Amino acid sequence: TVPLVSRRTSVVASAINEGTPKTMNPKIIAAASAWNAATIKAYLCEGVLPCRLSCITSEGFPHVTSLWYAYDAEELLFSVQKTSHAVRWLQTEPRCGFEIAADTQPYRGVRGRGTASVVPARERPVLNDLIRRYLGTAGCSNGQTPKSLSGLSRAGSRLGITVRA
Repeated sequence: TVPLVSRRTSVVASAINEGTPKTMNPKIIAAASAWNAATIKAYLCEGVLPCRLSCITSEGFPHVTSLWYAYDAEELLFSVQKTSHAVRWLQTEPRCGFEIAADTQPYRGVRGRGTASVVPARERPVLNDLIRRYLGTAGCSNGQTPKSLSGLSRAGSRLGITVRA
């Protein structure tokens, strides 16, 4: 059984366009938003940038972790090691924030905040999809995850984080 850290969050998102953040709810797009819902969805589905996930440490300070993500049915999905500090922090304080944006101009992307929950990886397996998304199939003609990366998914070592957008 592979645990998945799933952080389910109700997210208030912002579109970032040319460095100007505009607050918006992804389901009810505000008139002041730089992007509409379709643009945000396309950006989240097609982009191959890491997500910066922020949480509050046990000492009460904000901490940002860069993670690979997948977007599915208005959720951001992550896969992390059970021993990750972020897992403990999110279990204690499930409120979190995120940003998915390039580090170069034009500064465009999506940011949001919400509440996360942790679940076993077997409930929402996503690691192999993340490997294919970010690394490709590394020459595998069958579209499978390369055997050289199989060590990333040691049984019992993974959790999933799901952020509801």
